[in-house]
Amino acid sequence: RKTCYCILSDMNEPKVVVGPPAHKSVVPASQASMELLRIKGSWPFDFFPDLLIIEEKRIVIKRNQFPFYSTTVTIPLNRLTIFEVTHSLCYSSIQMTGYTGYWFETAMQWLTRKDAQKAKDVVDGLRLQDTESIEILDHDKNRLVDTLETLGKTEHTAF
Repeated sequence: RKTCYCILSDMNEPKVVVGPPAHKSVVPASQASMELLRIKGSWPFDFFPDLLIIEEKRIVIKRNQFPFYSTTVTIPLNRLTIFEVTHSLCYSSIQMTGYTGYWFETAMQWLTRKDAQKAKDVVDGLRLQDTESIEILDHDKNRLVDTLETLGKTEHTAF
């Protein structure tokens, strides 16, 4: 398990110590859970489109309800039990279920098929990386997203 500890720094951005006790490393606070993917609903059907942000350790949902009113929900990735994509003729939706002290269920609608499928693949790749203790060596954001997407697309065959 990774744990974060804040340390003082003379730089503008605080630094944190991340990792298990045997392999600690110091990183900028903004890199402790790097943003991997940002998806917004399609405007013609959603006057105030919601925003889905996928990070390495959490999912952030920003619900825009009126021009200056929004609600932000943060879900730790390890608390997410179901992340499923539903495709229709033109658009897709994502349903999420999990447990954070209580059971919750939420959905993002009016997403493009491509964006919804990419989000599903990246989340599946992150979950596989976490449960199978897979270490991805290349931490460039674009290559990391591509690698996670590939891991999430992997078809498992029965023996």
